[in-house]
Amino acid sequence: MNQEISAESFIHFNQQLSAMVELELPLPEGLRRASSDMADPRLAAAVERISKELEKGNSLSKAVAAQKGELPELYAALLRAGEESGNMAAVLRQAASHSQDMLVLKNRARAAMIYPAFLAAGFGGLLLLFSFFILPRLTILNEAWFGGASLPMATRMLMGISVLFRDHAWGLVIVLAGLVGTAFAKRNSIGSWWNEAQLKAPLWGAFMRSVFLSRFCKTMAVLLGSGVNLPDALSLTGATMGHRGFEEGVDQIRTAVGKGAKFGPSLPKIFFPGSLIWLLGQAEERGSLEKGLKEAGEQYEQRSRRQGAVLGELLEPVIIVALGLLVAFIVVALFLPMFSVSGCL
Repeated sequence: MNQEISAESFIHFNQQLSAMVELELPLPEGLRRASSDMADPRLAAAVERISKELEKGNSLSKAVAAQKGELPELYAALLRAGEESGNMAAVLRQAASHSQDMLVLKNRARAAMIYPAFLAAGFGGLLLLFSFFILPRLTILNEAWFGGASLPMATRMLMGISVLFRDHAWGLVIVLAGLVGTAFAKRNSIGSWWNEAQLKAPLWGAFMRSVFLSRFCKTMAVLLGSGVNLPDALSLTGATMGHRGFEEGVDQIRTAVGKGAKFGPSLPKIFFPGSLIWLLGQAEERGSLEKGLKEAGEQYEQRSRRQGAVLGELLEPVIIVALGLLVAFIVVALFLPMFSVSGCL
């Protein structure tokens, strides 16, 4: 399976394209030369195809739209809006800035998960190390040194876990494969549950909500500022949210707006705070919805930065303490038999 085009490569390409348009350079040749220097082979091939489409006389937006599955649909819509408004250079600058903002938000959410995931992997690795290498030798030592004397409860628990991993490894693998298969078969329902659960989780939920609200507001602001009409902007924004609940919420807004409802009052309260609904409603009444979305996006971006920092500061000591307790339990369980036999306990 081909890897997705990296966000960094796409941002750099957009900056190159923006410079070409700004300097009024011949795009087919410029894109062909740019593709030859790209480290991402998938993006290079897409840019080469865009260059050929331009040589055939197609517009830039149509050439980009033809790369469906390679380049974002949102990007093609922005380029089309730039062509219609005659201000392609400004639209490309907006697109580059927006891509950079979305990458920052994505990396912030990812960074908040990497450290806990890394330490969780450490937990698992430590448990497997003791299960397959340390605890089997402890059993042999128990027979040789202590004559099979009854082991303390903590040691028996640890050895039981070792036996489970060592003697039933294939069974555990089969069970795990079954669980993964079931999860894949029910990925829609599980995905919905996970999307809902992560927004309700303490601290993490507030952080992710800020990330999604910032993404929504900033994307809408860029699209409206580029001349995309409101229903199309909502449709494109919903596809970029990365959260099923928010996607459905944005679709509800688009349906309501399509029937003539105001944008602000159509925002579902389950995802959008009352203060944001009021702010955007007031901005819409004053004819400054784009500006209101941009300001709200910045507020929630800054809020997500603060929440992410707090989340990291709180998770780090909790995980370190948990890892320390696990190590302490293992060490104590290993030495308890010696203390018991020697009469120290």
